[in-house]
Amino acid sequence: MLFSMKKIMLATSTLVAILSQSAVAETLDQQSSILPVNTDSASELTESVQVPSFDDSRHYFVGLTGGLSQFSITNRAKISGQSFDAPSPDRNGFAGIDFGIYAPNGKGRIYYSYQRHQADTKVNDVKALENTIDLHLLSGDYLFRPHKAISPFVGAHFGYTQIEGKATGEGSYRESGYVFGLQAGVSWRITQQFTMDIGARHTVLPSESVKKWTGKISGDNHSVSFETQSESISSVYMAVNYRF
Repeated sequence: MLFSMKKIMLATSTLVAILSQSAVAETLDQQSSILPVNTDSASELTESVQVPSFDDSRHYFVGLTGGLSQFSITNRAKISGQSFDAPSPDRNGFAGIDFGIYAPNGKGRIYYSYQRHQADTKVNDVKALENTIDLHLLSGDYLFRPHKAISPFVGAHFGYTQIEGKATGEGSYRESGYVFGLQAGVSWRITQQFTMDIGARHTVLPSESVKKWTGKISGDNHSVSFETQSESISSVYMAVNYRF
């Protein structure tokens, strides 16, 4: 009899424990159904944090340009009846300024550029000419991704050039005319106001005629007969622009 009572009490305790666990689980389920889960909170938080977009309304800009240029020119010098073909000058640094305007949608820009290039010509491994090329260019670029921080661009330009070559001794020549060419590169929108461009430009110079002139090379008393013909100027450059 005593053994039966113990088994009944053990079974009762086990049943009470099971019922208690079921009651706790049911209570938790009811609480979770009463408190709704806001599934839109994460998306609302993401939408509230907006990435600032660039202002692509119409803006004027000014900029500074610098880089390396290669002046292609044909020079033939005749000294005491002997002819020498002078190679094109080595690459040299150049500098310039830009002023222009961006289109209202930011997809294009038109700007005026002034650039000064300088290069020395050697005859028979001796410095003979100091060349100065001034370019006045009107350029237009198309930007492929105007609303992004990095935007490739292509463009064309035309304008006017003034070329002057001075012999290291005495004598000089001057040439001027219209030019045209192409440019391409990548534009990096650093901030709303500042943009940096890295690109390449090729400009065809007036080359219809051959300039014949006479000069002297420094350290040589002999007169030198020059035949000069400009061809083109190619450059790689970096520009920093400020929008206002």
